[in-house]
Amino acid sequence: MNIHVLVFTHPNHLTDVTKIDLDLLSASAVKLGHSIKIIFARDCQLVLGDKPQVLINNKKEKIDVLLVRPNFLSTNLEFRCALIKQFELAGVKVINRGFAVLRAKDKFRTMQILNKYGVPVPKTYVVANADFIDDVIKDIGSFPCIIKAVVGSHGSGVAIVESKRGLRSVIDMFTSGANGGPIIIQEYIKEAKGKDIRVFVVGKKIVGAMERIAAKKRRI
Repeated sequence: MNIHVLVFTHPNHLTDVTKIDLDLLSASAVKLGHSIKIIFARDCQLVLGDKPQVLINNKKEKIDVLLVRPNFLSTNLEFRCALIKQFELAGVKVINRGFAVLRAKDKFRTMQILNKYGVPVPKTYVVANADFIDDVIKDIGSFPCIIKAVVGSHGSGVAIVESKRGLRSVIDMFTSGANGGPIIIQEYIKEAKGKDIRVFVVGKKIVGAMERIAAKKRRI
């Protein structure tokens, strides 16, 4: 089987962790008798016309399965997920698909889905200005509270806010200007003690889980 791995990081900017992950994945694939190749998003050309295609360095490649490593944050989120979708439209078996990556990378979409299916979530607000923070804080409970950028991972764009003054400043900073956007405000779950559990699901089956301990968060 010809397995390709789609990586969005620039080839010169791969972290040591990413390199180790890719080496382990490659070794496992070869051990199972598969060929594996790493491809970078920057080397892909999307072709639309009679039949959608993706060229790699301007050449067609036989891809049986594409594994997506969506190691990107907010930059060009929609387009990067559209690149994944292009592989799907070209008839490639893709894991995980573009819509799943988009949902996972957008924190608010994730919260909407969890809420829809009855999975408990912290009290959460998404706001685009600071006009109603008195009502927000009254409903959430008290300080501290958690603020998050709508899109991100690896703890990027997350902070603990200790006061109304700090919260107003953060909201103004995130939402002001032509490129400003909404921000997530959540109640602080003291009992979590900075930990969460990541569960790995294949199909509808849980295949693994791990406890994650957050680095010390910035307080505002």
